[in-house]
Amino acid sequence: MPRPTAAEKIRLVKSQLGRGVGVRFIHATRRDIALTADGDSAVLDDRDNLLPSADFYRLLSTFDLHEPIEELRQGARREVWAPDLVKPSQHSFISPSVLAGDPCISYTRIPTSAIYALRVERLLPLRAIVELYPGVTTAAAGDVTTLEARLRGVDTSVAA
Repeated sequence: MPRPTAAEKIRLVKSQLGRGVGVRFIHATRRDIALTADGDSAVLDDRDNLLPSADFYRLLSTFDLHEPIEELRQGARREVWAPDLVKPSQHSFISPSVLAGDPCISYTRIPTSAIYALRVERLLPLRAIVELYPGVTTAAAGDVTTLEARLRGVDTSVAA
């Protein structure tokens, strides 16, 4: 189905869910999306249902969606960390109007991810990176490499 039509159909589904309609089945064709709400007398074949089961809402209610998932924490640091969303490190900044909000080296448009890629993925020493970017200091290159490693969940000693 064309994207504008699909978008309109999805808006319809969202509005019905927002009004509290308990949707039991969702069926789709190339031209339409059909919903069957709780209490509808229409009997549809559950095998064609786009929801994982007719009891999808009951299934969801068995999970506490706010409870942390312990398996996701295995191997990761136990501490919680998030960067400052304006000045994530001493030598970096984030601005929605610069590179769509990607972290950059302060006072430049050089993304911190570029420095990280050169240092960690291309194994360039910091002095070689500084030679590529006049005005960037060794301290700034090291700082943003560490920042990127933390953002990616990589051991920061690897990036140093």
